Parts: sequence; C-alpha cells; structure tokens
Amino acid sequence: MVVFSAETAAAQYLSVKESRFTVSRNYTTENGLPGNSTTAVIQDSRGYIWLSGFNGLVRYDGYRFLRYTMENVEGLTSNRFVYVTEGIDGSIMAGLEHGGLLVISDGQTEVYELDKELYGVNLSINAIHQDPTGTIWLGTESHLFQLDQGLFKEIDTGLDLPGSFSTQIISDDQYVYLLFARSLIRYDIESDTFTPLLKLSDENDQILYRGRTIEDSTSLYDFFWRILLYDDIILLAHENGIAELSETGIRHLLHRNDIEISRIHGIFKESHSFYVYGLDGLFRIDNLLNDPHEAVRYTPFNTAHASSDNEGGIWMATNANGLIYSKPTPVYQGSSYDILTGTPVTALFGLDDQTLYTGTNCDGLYQFSGDSHTRYSYEEGILNNCVWSVTKQSDGTLWAGTWGAGLFFKAAGNEQFQRFNPDVMRDATAILSLFEDSGGRLWIGSYYNGLFMYDGETTVPILNNNSSVLSAVRTIYETSQGELYFATDRGIGILRSDMRVEKPEHLSILRTTNFRTITSDPEGRLWFGSYGDGLVVMDGERIKPLSTEQGLHDNSVSQLRFDPSGNLWLAGNRGVSYVEKDQVDLFLNDEIDFMRVSRIATSEGLRVGETTGGFMPSSHISENGHLYIPLVNGLARIETSDMRINQIPPRIYLEEIEINGVGYSPASIQSISFDDQRIIFRFSVISYQNPDYVTAEYKLEGLDLNWQTASESREAIYTTLPHGVYTLRVRASNNDGIWNEEGLSYTFTVSPPFWITWWFMLSVILFLSLLLFLLYRYRMARIQKTNAELEREVEIRTEELNQLNQELQQLIMEKNKMQRVLGHDLRNPLSGIIGYLELLSMPDGTQGNTDQKEIIEMLIDASKDTLSLLENLLSFSGSESSLNPNFRKIAVKSLIRDTLNITEIQASQKNITVNQTGSTTASPEIDQNMMLSVLRNLISNAIKFSPNGSVITIDVQETDSDVMISVIDQGVGMSPEKVETLFNEELKSSQLGTMGEKGMGIGLQICRDFTEKHNGTLSVESSPGEGSTFTVVLPKVQKNGTKGN
Repeated sequence: MVVFSAETAAAQYLSVKESRFTVSRNYTTENGLPGNSTTAVIQDSRGYIWLSGFNGLVRYDGYRFLRYTMENVEGLTSNRFVYVTEGIDGSIMAGLEHGGLLVISDGQTEVYELDKELYGVNLSINAIHQDPTGTIWLGTESHLFQLDQGLFKEIDTGLDLPGSFSTQIISDDQYVYLLFARSLIRYDIESDTFTPLLKLSDENDQILYRGRTIEDSTSLYDFFWRILLYDDIILLAHENGIAELSETGIRHLLHRNDIEISRIHGIFKESHSFYVYGLDGLFRIDNLLNDPHEAVRYTPFNTAHASSDNEGGIWMATNANGLIYSKPTPVYQGSSYDILTGTPVTALFGLDDQTLYTGTNCDGLYQFSGDSHTRYSYEEGILNNCVWSVTKQSDGTLWAGTWGAGLFFKAAGNEQFQRFNPDVMRDATAILSLFEDSGGRLWIGSYYNGLFMYDGETTVPILNNNSSVLSAVRTIYETSQGELYFATDRGIGILRSDMRVEKPEHLSILRTTNFRTITSDPEGRLWFGSYGDGLVVMDGERIKPLSTEQGLHDNSVSQLRFDPSGNLWLAGNRGVSYVEKDQVDLFLNDEIDFMRVSRIATSEGLRVGETTGGFMPSSHISENGHLYIPLVNGLARIETSDMRINQIPPRIYLEEIEINGVGYSPASIQSISFDDQRIIFRFSVISYQNPDYVTAEYKLEGLDLNWQTASESREAIYTTLPHGVYTLRVRASNNDGIWNEEGLSYTFTVSPPFWITWWFMLSVILFLSLLLFLLYRYRMARIQKTNAELEREVEIRTEELNQLNQELQQLIMEKNKMQRVLGHDLRNPLSGIIGYLELLSMPDGTQGNTDQKEIIEMLIDASKDTLSLLENLLSFSGSESSLNPNFRKIAVKSLIRDTLNITEIQASQKNITVNQTGSTTASPEIDQNMMLSVLRNLISNAIKFSPNGSVITIDVQETDSDVMISVIDQGVGMSPEKVETLFNEELKSSQLGTMGEKGMGIGLQICRDFTEKHNGTLSVESSPGEGSTFTVVLPKVQKNGTKGN
C-alpha cells in the first residue's frame, strides 16, 4: 500500500482571493429568520431551502419563511435544532439538542424523543440519514440509533469506537458510511456487517486505514466533520484539512493553513468546483484533486454548514450571521473602480482592455490603466469638472467635452489640456458627444448650439436641411458604409452629401423624438435607443419598434451594445438588460412576439439600478467582451462571456387555501361552499437567483378568461365563486424569463346551494309535480264544485225562472180570468139594461103592465147596480193582490143581497123567481169581490139554464166551522159526463142558455178557483132535465189567510 506522509502530500500555500464575480444576500432576524445562529442548510427534492438553528427550524421558498418551533409544533420541547436532512421518501428530519427528532412528511409533523432516563438529557442528534432500504440512522455524541416504528433502537457496531461523537451519516447504493469524530465505519446493507475504514488511536498515536497502520501523526487529522463520496474516492474534511481516501491509501489534499482557515468544518461539490468551509468562511477551490493554485473566498464568516441548490447558488449556515446565499454574477465586484463610488459617471471611452477614460458629473476625467488610475481636472487644464463627453483620436489627441465650459483637448505627449474654442463654437459650452469618423474628422455635438465638424484645420457648423440648428446632439454613429447618423432630442438625423442633416420620416414611428444612442448588430441592422419609448430597429427599408410590450424591462434606452457573440446588451433607468442573440433573431424574423430578456441590477451586483445617459460614448465594450456601463453611482464592468442564463424553471407548489380567514391544506379541500366569501390560494414559486424578478401568473379556469399577474405575496384571491368545477392554474418564470409552462394545476369544486343540487332539483320537481297534481286535483275539485254550484245555481235560477214563468203564466191566466170575470159579470147587467131599453123602444101600448116610468126607474137601478159592480170589479182587478184573497169578515146575508141585486134584471127578463131559504148570521172571513163573483156566476148560470117562470132557490146553511151556500135551479141539468168536465179549463166550452143566451164558458172554473182560494169547496149535483145544485162551502175562519185590511 502506498502511504503519503503529511510532509510530502501537503500542497503549497494557495493564493486566496476575494470573490470578484459573486454576489451575496444575507438573511437574518431582520428579514425573517427566527435566529442568527444556524447549524445546517439543505435544499430538498422539491426545491425548498431548510435551515436548522438554535431558534427553530425554517423552510424558505424564496419569498417567505415558514417556521417550526414550539409555538406551532405539538410535542416539540426545544427550539435548538442542530441538523436537518431529507429522507429518500421526501420527509424532512431535523435533530435537536437533548435527544429530540422532528419528522415532517406531507405537511404533518411528528416528534420523537430519546429515553432521557436511559440516555440522559445531554444527547444531541447530530447526524441523521435514511438509507436506501428506508432505515433511519441517528447519531449522537456517544450512541448510534435506528428509528424503528417510532422507537429509538440502539445499534451496537461491535467495534471499539474512539471518540464516538457522531458527525455524519451518508450512504450509496451498497454501503452506509458512519462518520465519528475520530473514526469512519462502513456498514454493508446486504450482509449487515460493520467494517472500520479509518480510525485514529489516541493511545499509540496510530492511524488505522482499512486494517493497516499509517505512519502519520494523528494530530494532522484531528476531528472528523464531513465526508464527500466522489467517484471512487472519499473526501474527508477534518478540522486540519482535506484528505482523499481511496483503495490505495490516504492522500492529504489540503491543509487548513493553505487557505488561511483556522478550522475546517466540511466540503461539498458544485459543478466543477469544490467548496470548503469552516471557522473563517467558505472557499471555492477549482482544482482540489489535481494541482490547486487559487482559492476564492466567498464569505469570511464562521460557516457551520454549507450546500448548493439546483440553480448553482451556494447557501451557508453561519454561527452568528444567519443564512448567506451566494451566486455567480457577470458584474465585476472588485475594487478597481472604487474611486468612482458616489460619483455619477457620464461618458466612457476605451481603446483596449488596458485603458479606459471615464467622464463624471462633476469630478473630472479619469483614466484607468490596469489597477491604477489618473484624474484630470483644473490642474490639468480642464476648467470644468463636469465632463460629459470624451474621445481619443487616432493621432493620440484626447478630447473632453464639459457641461458649462465647452471643449478641451490634450495632444499626444502633452500633460495639459487646452480649450478648443473656434469662433463658430464660441457659445457652445455644453458638449454632449464627440466622435472621430473613418476619415479622421472630429464631430462635436452640443446641447444648445447644434453640431460641428472639425477636420483638423477648420470647424464648420452642420445644420438641418431647413438650415436650422440641430437640437441636443447626443450620439454620433458611423455605419460600415460610412453613413453618419445622429441621435438628437428631436429625432434621428442622417448626413446628406451636401453636409446637411435630414431626419427621415420612416424613423419617426415612436411616440417620442428624444433619442440617446445608436449602434449596429453583427448583421448590419441599425438600432436606435429612445428616452421613454423603447427602440427602433432598421433593417434596410424595414422598421420595427421594440418596447416593454415586446419584453424590455425599460423603455428608456441610454446604452446599446452587442457583445462578441452577438448578444444584445442595453441599459437605462432600470439597470442593464441582456438578450440572447437567438431571441433577437427570432423576434426580428417575426417568429416570436415577445423576447426573453434578462435583467441585471442591484441583486446581480450593480451598485445602483440606474444608468446615466445622453452622453457620448455612453458605454464601452472591449474586444474580449468587457462591457463598461456608467451608473449614477460609479461604474459597472460586466464580463459578457460569464453571463449565464438561469435555465432552471421555477417550481410551483400550492401551499395553503384560506377560506373565510381559516387556512387549510390543499389536500384536505376538494370542495368549497358556494357561500364562502373570501378564498385565498397561497402558492410558492421557487427560484432563488433573484426572487424579485420572478413572475407568476394565475388563471382560474371556469372564471378567468386571461392570465392574472400575481403579487409578490404569491396569492390568488377570489370572492364568492359561483358553483361549478374550477381548475386553478399557476405558471411562472424565473429571473431570466424561463417559464414553467406546465406549472401548477389544482382542480376543485364549488358546491352549489342546496336549492340547485340535483337531489333538491329532483325533490323540487317531484314536489312541484305533486303540488301541480294536487292543484290540478284541487282545481278540478273546485271546478267540479263550481260546476255543481253553477248547476245548482242554474237549477235554482231555472227553478226560479220556471216559478217566475209559472207565476207569470199564472198571472196571465189570472188576468185572463179577470178579463173573463169582467166580461162575464158585466154581461148580465148589461143584458138587463139592454132589455129595459128595448122595452122603452117599443111602441106605446106594447110594454105590457109595466109603465114607462117604472121601466126607467128599473133601468136607472140596473145602471147603478152595473156601475157599482164595474167599480168593484175594476178596483178588484187593479189591486196588486186581485187574485189573492183579501180576507175580512163579511155577513153572508149582505153578500147574498148584493148578489141578488145584480142578477135581478137577468131573472126578471125570464120571469124567474129567486127564493132564499135557510138563515144565518155568520160573517165568514172572505174576499168580498171574489165571493160576489162566485155567487153572481152561480146565480147567473142558474138563470141562464132555467126555463121561464121557474124558481131558483138560494139555500144557506151553517155549521160550527163552515157556511154552505147552495144555488138550486130547475133547469136543463147535466149528464154525469158533463159534470166530470165541468171544471176542466182545457175542456171548456160555451153552451147557450134556454133563451139562447151566450156565455164565456169559464165562469165555473173561476168560481172553483176563487172558492179554493178561500180554502173552500165548490160542488155540483145535476141530472139531465132535473136541474142542478151548486154548493159553496166556506170556512168561517181562514187559518192561513190574511185578515182584512
């Protein structure tokens, strides 16, 4: 075995330099850390940075710190974390002082504790690792454990372990490496055996490596802190240096004195470089395994642990200075130009990489050569320190234009500047631009007095084509074809052959006429930078604008340069921007509408994010790609060849959903209620190179039509979402515009209100159907009921109409009866009167025994009786109740007497005697007119059908309740058949009397009706040739009648 001693293996002292192309950010309690004393830092497989410290465990996503302390972790008894790592299953495991272990998996925390009664309270879990089988190994100051089903199982290696302080546990596919303070053990996973690889023996000052003794002093190696598995070797970081452990032996690569560090704590590799850290900071060593000559110091602070992220950034956990992040930058961070700190730099002119001239406002003119500089001011003949333009002609003459004192020059070999003041430039005190063309002529642009040309002998003013003075000539540029262009405050001008300046209309397409700079790209296209409205690119006759709408970060362009690779550099009020050549070509060829533009500002190492502009030359780029940019505070130098685009797209994770002020894990939310008023989706966008330039956009599919730009808080806020299915999509770009287009996708539903759910809709439909059915039934029942009521109403109305009709018919019949009564009752008296008149009309001597006077008296009585009868009948027929009896007590005797008086004439004409038999004093309740009509009809009919000279008897009888009046004649009589039809009105007929008297044929029907109205009866007895007897029976008292008025 080959053994290398410390003396022969030690490297020579390295050149230690401060990093000149890295920038750092420091995270302390001032910006989110719970404490500045940190112990370990890692990046997990999801991209989060985890930091352990003595005030808690922290997760960082580039924007916010998430703390794990006793305040928010149940079961945690201490905040003093000493180590953190990630398991193969993605869980985070963090060890604590006093024997605690915190495991975080899928957002859930679990705390495990060592048995303090068995192991005491002073054990710290310093080393944690999960091997390929999933076994969790834990190392403390004196014991080795495995976590088995939540319990600590002590592991006995069977080996004598001097200094058994466990410092690190790592593994590959076959072995687990257990590093202790003075030994290294390898555990074979398959055979379950422990093998010592390296052991320091304090007893005999020996080093045992792979079972053999090494003749080196153990003091050279001291405390073992970290190992790094690299290819087929193991790199061991111990307090005194770095050693390489291989199959052939140990090779000492680095001693702590080589890099001026008092104690080494660890080593890791990033890209092609190794990083060593310890008590005096972190160092990058590029050729550690071969022949290192230089170490670059990143930080001087005591670094307990360090690691790298997937973007190439370096993270350092320091003992007292918090967390430090460092990344490479193309911006020079050295001290060569510190003399300009605090001074606005104006014009820049360089001939080569060794010499640079810089104008200032207002600190004179500087010349930088290597690491030295020279200042030109009043003492050197420049009478105004506000130097705004500078150039050096090919003959060595150095020119400096000032603001306020005009133009100065220093010929080659001279030490002093002189005032250049021809008559035509007597008033030109503000010189903005200086340029020597390919013919050796000097062009001078002023602010107030226009443009001048000096050919070495004479100076002439150059005017516009309208003979006016050019306004504020800021840049003069000559193309490869010898054309001269001018950037002025009133547009772009081009020199014509007649030495006049013309301003082409086709270049006036921007909203501003204020232009500051001009350049051309490798393809010969001309670029014009404006103050406030972006760029104009002229490719032959084709003109194309370019502004923030196409990807620029700033519309004010004061500097324009193309580096040797054809990449575009531009600068203005918001720092320096960088555009790759392929992006420029794609845009100008109309293959893309939006360019990917990287931004360089204070986060990338600029002192300030604003450049100066409006002077010439406004920037300088050397042949090897050193780009110089004037700042309002100092000078920036950019190594364009070191510009690296961050090609790692940001990772995006949904962290929390807050609903109405309560936070939830996204995994626990599948549905959101329709009445939730405020919904906040919080997500992480993980990119660390410059989180301020990370852009995140979100869109809620189902609601948003366009992408929304997220604020720095990385939140998407919505209020009262309508019910439905939604998908939240989040996409993001890193600091260089590299997009994660796939991004985040989270689908959820907003539950509908119960009144529009399918079951409620179905219930409503069923309910409405039932309701409609019931309403239909109810309606039909109502209709049926209404119909029935209408039918009943119709029946009632019909019945009423029928009744009214019957009453009307009855009334008509009664009126007709009344007419017949009138006719019938008036016929007999009138017949008597006519008879008396006929007697009077007979010749004298023919009147018989009755003298004329007696006849006249009889005629007068008959007429009076007839008039009285007519009045009674008219009164009777005109009353509203003419056919309804008006009962009152009437004496029967009076009734018969009045009747006989009326019929007396009729009887006398036939010489008929009317006798009255029986007697009564009764006064029954009768209607006098009706009963007069009844008795008149009965007596008149008896007279009509009785022969001359016969006798008619009126017989009156009385019982207790009734009065019977009979009219008995000796007339012709009637057959039984005739008697049957006597009172039938439908079969009524008129029959002539014994002397041919006519009748109306309805008297007996009226008599019967009137009698029945008196609740009485009218009966007849008759035989042919034997006469007839009509009997009227009337009750004395009318039970249901109406008493007399």
